[in-house]
Amino acid sequence: MELETLFQLMDRFSRSDLSALEWRQGEDAVVLKREMTAAPAAVPAVQASAPSSNAAPAEDDAELVTAPMVGTYYAAASPDEAPFVKVGQKVNKGDVLCIIEAMKMMSEITAQYDGVVAEILAENGQAVGFGAPLLRLRRA
Repeated sequence: MELETLFQLMDRFSRSDLSALEWRQGEDAVVLKREMTAAPAAVPAVQASAPSSNAAPAEDDAELVTAPMVGTYYAAASPDEAPFVKVGQKVNKGDVLCIIEAMKMMSEITAQYDGVVAEILAENGQAVGFGAPLLRLRRA
């Protein structure tokens, strides 16, 4: 299997709601699994332990958006561009919330539903682990 094919498979899996995926082609096989829980999974030491300075107070009805993979969190497409979202901003399902870079591949993290950004938990350029809280989104 070519490395690019593997990366594409990982990216599509990370964007899906699937908890497991098994893919076989000839002698090649890939099995991807994730733990599906209401709370974020245990996160490696690279997770941020404190909210960023641009975070608003947590709201009880806001849901966590977590990192679907290990990588580097980016709030904007490039350093000279505005962040994708700000606290208090309304977002629609499918809107880009942030980017996670893993192995030089940029993966857009999108809103799974219409909502309002209640809190941004990750810092731009910060390393995040699988399941690390990125932001809180309140359903609209």
